Amino acid sequence: MSTPRLKILYLASSGRSGSTLLARILGELPGVCNVGELGLQLLFQDVREFQVACGCGLEETACPFWRDIVPERPGAMRDYARDYQTRHLWRAWRRGKNRPDGYPQLLRALRRLYGAIAERAQSDWIIDTSTNAAIGLYLRDLPEIEFHSLQLVRDVRDIVASWRESKAYLPRLPPRQIVAGWWFSNLLAEWLARDAGAFGRLRLEDLLAAPQLQLEQIAARLQKPMQGFSVISPGMVRIGGKTQHVLLGNPDKFQYRSQYEIPLQARKKPLRRMDRLITSALAGPLLRRYGYAWGAGAEDEATAARQG
Repeated sequence: MSTPRLKILYLASSGRSGSTLLARILGELPGVCNVGELGLQLLFQDVREFQVACGCGLEETACPFWRDIVPERPGAMRDYARDYQTRHLWRAWRRGKNRPDGYPQLLRALRRLYGAIAERAQSDWIIDTSTNAAIGLYLRDLPEIEFHSLQLVRDVRDIVASWRESKAYLPRLPPRQIVAGWWFSNLLAEWLARDAGAFGRLRLEDLLAAPQLQLEQIAARLQKPMQGFSVISPGMVRIGGKTQHVLLGNPDKFQYRSQYEIPLQARKKPLRRMDRLITSALAGPLLRRYGYAWGAGAEDEATAARQG
């Protein structure tokens, strides 16, 4: 009996775009393992300052799942790719393509790691929500793995409004930084999808407006039955309570651990008119590209669609 080929579904997006929510739901499917922002933790130097518990509620050093994956010493996950961690993922990837001695070594190490995760979780699909598409460039190059990407988009004006408030270990960010990151993340996600087994593009607002349809389509692409969760109303999904060992990610992952009915709605935070106009002007071309109206937030559009 042949072993199923390991596949990675990478959710490429900017922060606060719903990747933690979507991955938490899809991680309930049989044969699917949601590892959260594993790639970010391994490769991005700036996250070393965060000591965030696993999604199971235990510290990473105490979590039996991760200890079985890297048993050499407690906390080894954080040091697994220490020699390759960087603050400039894109530039490091470009250099790596021209340095055959170091880059293949990194790819082989990551391949062994993701393979060990799949074996431990008895899964043929791994969902990585590291969001930064530059990390997807590394995972795309892993040998003997099918790499697929899904670009998850949210109206940047609602993202700016969301980042106005801090959330647990995530600090507030200034609007200009958010808009710049939104541009970079989405354009790089489009570029990444050109050479990947792309799942296409999904707007968070469309997921919230028609969850049954969108989740069925993704499950079909994963070739998985719609088991482990069910949409019990347009705004609510019931999950089976499968333990998911999620690294980093939105602090909401702890809320999803204790809830079996998850509301499918984005938190509404008002954005001042002037801030909305400035954000719309800065992001205008890409907003139109993704089908957002220039004057209104997409969450308002989705709410109107559900009520209509």
